[in-house]
Amino acid sequence: MELRKNPLATAHIEDLDDYPWPDPLDPGYTDGHAEEVETIYERTDYALMADSGLKSIWETGYFLRGYRR
Repeated sequence: MELRKNPLATAHIEDLDDYPWPDPLDPGYTDGHAEEVETIYERTDYALMADSGLKSIWETGYFLRGYRR
């Protein structure tokens, strides 16, 4: 898994209130995923890997801010 960019790399504490945090309880949060996985499974040679999404507080911070400061 690779990130293209860290969305909060240049953010300041004041910016956190305006960040569009995802809502995992939103029924539309996973819309289309099942169909996309089925298409990949049926029509490509790609491997599929599932991720529970449960990360440590450290990993989540690294993903959002990056390793550099």
